[in-house]
Amino acid sequence: MKNTGFTLYRKRNRWFLFFAVALVICFPFVLVQLPTFTWLSEKGNIGNAIGGITAPFVGLTGAILVYLSFEQQIEANRIQRLALRSQLIQEQRKGEYVLLEKHLAEIKDEFYKLRYRRPKQVYQTNHLQLEGIYKGEDALAAYSADLNKNGHGVSEDLIEFEYGVRYLVLLAGSFEEQLRTAIIREEKKIFFAKKFIIYKILIN
Repeated sequence: MKNTGFTLYRKRNRWFLFFAVALVICFPFVLVQLPTFTWLSEKGNIGNAIGGITAPFVGLTGAILVYLSFEQQIEANRIQRLALRSQLIQEQRKGEYVLLEKHLAEIKDEFYKLRYRRPKQVYQTNHLQLEGIYKGEDALAAYSADLNKNGHGVSEDLIEFEYGVRYLVLLAGSFEEQLRTAIIREEKKIFFAKKFIIYKILIN
């Protein structure tokens, strides 16, 4: 709407400029034909007289031309600013998309790096057991089951596992905040949210 108004305004300026130029060209010829100014034909300084009469119109035309040139420059600067802003937004979106992908990949890697060594005296057939070590989702499930059944024990393996879980929780919280503040398109946000929700449910 703003561009349409500016275009109409510019067209009006063009017509006004055309009228002013035509007036400057024709005015001297019309002027000397008027009976009121027939006395000029008998004067030797008719050129000076016509020049003095038309000088304001010439000056006005020059002022209009200068104004129109500034107007065009302002419009060109506006278009350039919009193009630059659009380019910056696109680059920022691309950068945020790459960072979110890397962040989500790190969450996935850390999740599957989780290792939980179940004490030998504890055995539960509902979980996959490989030499007493559980991985990923099975590690979280086994840890939760042991915690509910036997309470919180202390061991080097348990401390390492809990640190891994805490780091994973921090990564998840950071990813959620990054996704919330990102300026990527809404469909991309939904795409990342759907991929992330699986790990969020398992961690919680």
